[in-house]
Amino acid sequence: MDVKRLENFSNLAKRLDISSIKKQAENFNLNEPYLKAFDSLNIFIIILNSCRQVVYANKTYLKLININSISQILGKTLGETLSCIHAFKNQCGCGTASACKNCSADNIVLKSIIVNEEFEDEISIIRKIDGFDTPLNLFEKVAPIEINDEIFHLVSFIDATDSVIRRTMEKIFFHDVINTAGALKGILNLLKDEIPSTYENQIIQVEGLFEGLIDEIQSQKQILAAENNELFIAMEDFNSKEVLITLKKLYKGYSNSINKIINIDEDSISINMKNDITLLKRVVGNMIKNALEATDINGVVTIGCNEISNGSLKYWVKNGSYISEEVQKNIFKRAFSTKANIRGLGTYSMKLLGEKYLKGDVGFTSNKNEGTCFYIEIPKEKYK
Repeated sequence: MDVKRLENFSNLAKRLDISSIKKQAENFNLNEPYLKAFDSLNIFIIILNSCRQVVYANKTYLKLININSISQILGKTLGETLSCIHAFKNQCGCGTASACKNCSADNIVLKSIIVNEEFEDEISIIRKIDGFDTPLNLFEKVAPIEINDEIFHLVSFIDATDSVIRRTMEKIFFHDVINTAGALKGILNLLKDEIPSTYENQIIQVEGLFEGLIDEIQSQKQILAAENNELFIAMEDFNSKEVLITLKKLYKGYSNSINKIINIDEDSISINMKNDITLLKRVVGNMIKNALEATDINGVVTIGCNEISNGSLKYWVKNGSYISEEVQKNIFKRAFSTKANIRGLGTYSMKLLGEKYLKGDVGFTSNKNEGTCFYIEIPKEKYK
């Protein structure tokens, strides 16, 4: 049921009188084991009747709104208990002001009441606290429950304020840093013609470092977007072998590629495809970066792509190093790394982006005789 706001919901302003509310509240004897369990949780929990009125609240919720007894909020709506700035703008109360039409907190409660199903969403409420407008960000879930042949709605909340602030700061940070790095790279391009040719190799290295910096920032940005379900697929036409050529050129200037060789397998196939080329380059690029880090000076990293027996296209990256069995068991875990505690997103992001978004299969093989090969197999239906 795709309903943003239920304009014709006749019971929006309907309220039960306090005696009826108290009778309903008797269903929730505080000595019940499950209610005692609710009080022990660090989660905000309330129970509403079909008129959106509170008949129960756990101690954590009472602490949030700074009261000691449920009796102080019995019969009130969610917005009223939280002192929402819009809850009292209309004489009919919470949910009836014009601003309430886009209130996800109230909308998912209404949906649950009407269709008797679970709903969840991220919500934002502006509260009036000590005369100041204070934002409150929560993850809300509403689920119908039946008590003594009557339907109520269990509403649980997790404080998302820190998460929302962090995500906002991340967006600002990535925007500013990418712009700064791009500007510095632009200035370097302008200065190239003025620098003596004797410094040509150093300029190439600096350019490569800027490319690597920007690529690394974009990588972290994509991982965070993917984890927050904010990453969108952009299908494009491309040539399978051109991906390898582009990546070889990009990572040739990578800091860990100095005095190392990147080869494209001569049997790599060249076919036209359609997929999200940016994410594909990110996955294969992370494989290349990991291989370069694991390769000794004068060593070789080989990259390629070929069609396998099931018709899928397989991109792969090989190097001569061996990954121990202990490390192999944890290779795709988030933040696992053999290098340092702050590392470990590379292999994790391969799996996250390659399987969740590209709908492929990401894996690796490693043995002492043949070294290590990471790969991603893209389904046949993704071919153009």
